[in-house]
Amino acid sequence: MADTPNTRKPVVFVGAADAICGEAIRLFANATDIPIVLADTDEQALRQVVARLPNRDIAIRVVDLFNPRELHDAVAGAVLVVQGAQPYYKTSTPVITACIDAKVPYLDYSDDVKSTQESLDLHERAKQQVVPCYINCGSSPGMTNVLAGEIARELDTVECLDICWLVSEEGGHLGREVLEHLMHITGGPCLTWADGKAAFHENWVETSYAPIVQGSEDLCYESVHPEPVTLPRRFPTASRIRTLGALSPVPFNGLARGLGAAVHSGTLSMDAAIDYLQSMQTKSNQSWADYFSVIRSQYRGGDITFNQLCQLASRQISSLKPWTCALWGMANQVRLAQCTTGEVLSFLIDSARGKQAPRRSGILVRGVGTRNGHPAVITRRTPTVRKDSFLGDSMATSIGACCAAFALLALDRGTQNHAGVYCPEDWADSEAFFKSMEKLGCPRNQIVETV
Repeated sequence: MADTPNTRKPVVFVGAADAICGEAIRLFANATDIPIVLADTDEQALRQVVARLPNRDIAIRVVDLFNPRELHDAVAGAVLVVQGAQPYYKTSTPVITACIDAKVPYLDYSDDVKSTQESLDLHERAKQQVVPCYINCGSSPGMTNVLAGEIARELDTVECLDICWLVSEEGGHLGREVLEHLMHITGGPCLTWADGKAAFHENWVETSYAPIVQGSEDLCYESVHPEPVTLPRRFPTASRIRTLGALSPVPFNGLARGLGAAVHSGTLSMDAAIDYLQSMQTKSNQSWADYFSVIRSQYRGGDITFNQLCQLASRQISSLKPWTCALWGMANQVRLAQCTTGEVLSFLIDSARGKQAPRRSGILVRGVGTRNGHPAVITRRTPTVRKDSFLGDSMATSIGACCAAFALLALDRGTQNHAGVYCPEDWADSEAFFKSMEKLGCPRNQIVETV
């Protein structure tokens, strides 16, 4: 363990250079005086994180996450280790294993099914070593699991749980790993809970509407996520538990689906898809802007047929494979009446010009069941997020805040009688979680509301 500002045991943040982890660190550091150690592979990136916290004396440690000895030495002696390194399916298992071996409490905010399953498989090992391990402690999964538990307490029976999330196209600013995750959840198999048992669906095919943002009904798409894997352990009699996601603006759902399906089929490499998504936000697209100016002059304010859209999709850009896949996805959206050709073309023109739509984000949990012998629907969601609110309008801040709140809650619980691997629905009470959010500075009326 690196030297720390005092003799108290520190909280170690692994993967501290990650944008989401950086927000968790910032919020946690501002809410407590507990010593902090930041661990990652890039020393310069770690120093940049420290520089953003001028009022805190924070230690840093350069570590190779895939070197068991280095990782063990980095976490040994911590009061809690927060794992934020991505991609989770590669990093979570080495870190949780190191924590169990070092007998150090562990917490992560992974939203990956593979890492979730691998972590749950370590339950007995963690129990034998008397180590508490808290997984999936972000916003979704994480806060969504807590809200599901709160909803269930108000119902006599739980028949269906819908976990819904909405994010804007900011993945390019959060790193390649976030975009890789997007490709995984928009194409290929989706492990879910249907008809009272585990089942496989196709990602981004089944849909449902949800009022995630006040005053709107967003069309959401079923996607692979940990909640339908872990929540059935708590609600085994539920017939349906699913996670549904939506991207904003609307045509971005088709774009992501087109790329995700192409990656899963092998038509497109993961690197090519991610490069394209990053280029939408980080590179000049003047040539595309010129081309779509011609398109806009042709469709006369949105008066264009589906066939004309398909023709435009294949004209001049057929050699740009990512574009072809993305346009196929958006054209399929139009075919399914999930958006209009005018919306697609406006989105493409705005993207080419580097113009971003207003950000929209939030999470919602909807429970369907019975209460007092009658059918009942109970819905909880995060209030509409604005730039001047505590959580701002960033996915990184939302996830980071939830992670920091869970970390405070885990520290309050201590280690006694809590050995093993646990998901939020196993250990986190909703009221205690809300109080932890308030300790970070988030007003209660900005945490959750009933629809």
